[in-house]
Amino acid sequence: MRAPGQGADISGRQYAEGKNPAVALILSFFLTGIGQLYNGDVKKCLLMWGICVVIIILAVITGGAAGILIMGVWIWSMIDAYNVASRKSPRW
Repeated sequence: MRAPGQGADISGRQYAEGKNPAVALILSFFLTGIGQLYNGDVKKCLLMWGICVVIIILAVITGGAAGILIMGVWIWSMIDAYNVASRKSPRW
């Protein structure tokens, strides 16, 4: 059980407080990871941006073949932002 005003449960997992899931999803739709920032999940945002940079480098090296992987990170970003904002998943 959570204490009032706290963003953590008994196990210490942190949850987003007072965030709108639709806003989180829309933000991540326009830019991967921004929904995570909105939710206060900075580590996950930086991870997603890092993965995108690596994929972009691989896409340049492979002539664009790795570019399709960006779509997977983009979809993951939207789903995760929605789930964290709706408190289905904890923040990192």
